[in-house]
Amino acid sequence: MKRSILFLITILIFLPFPGVALERFDIITTAEMKQMLHDRETGKIDFLLVNALDKMIYNHATIPGSINIPLSSYKQYSAKLGTQKDKLIIPY
Repeated sequence: MKRSILFLITILIFLPFPGVALERFDIITTAEMKQMLHDRETGKIDFLLVNALDKMIYNHATIPGSINIPLSSYKQYSAKLGTQKDKLIIPY
C-alpha cells in the first residue's frame, strides 16, 4: 500500500499542471475558426482540422471539413495527417 501511494505521489509531482501545459499552444476562438474555415474554402489558407474524439462522437457531431483521428487510435490513423511537415494541424 505504501509503495502504491509513493508511486502515485511521484507521478503527480512530475506531471505538468494543465495551465502550464496549455501555454505551449495557441488557442483558437470560435470566431477565428469560422474565419479560418472560410479562408480555407476560398484557398487563402490550408490546414488540417482533426477531431481527436471517439468515432461515435465524431459521427454524431463534428465540425464540417474535419477528419477523425481518435486519440486512443492515433498510431492506426496517423497516416491521415499526410507527409507535409510544415502543414498546420488543428486538433480539437
